[in-house]
Amino acid sequence: MDVFGRTLHDKLQYKYNNQDFKHVRCATHVLNLAVSEDLKKIFQINERSFLVPDLDVPF
Repeated sequence: MDVFGRTLHDKLQYKYNNQDFKHVRCATHVLNLAVSEDLKKIFQINERSFLVPDLDVPF
């Protein structure tokens, strides 16, 4: 991802003289972090293990 960011920065700077390009985290990554934290809180409230399946299904 960092290589992509540098490449995009270089292209924007060359083509549009954009000096203000900043690397921004992927929105889905930020959303994933927020959801994970909230899920941990919910599981703590319910006194259950975080992301442990209730059923053991054999394959």
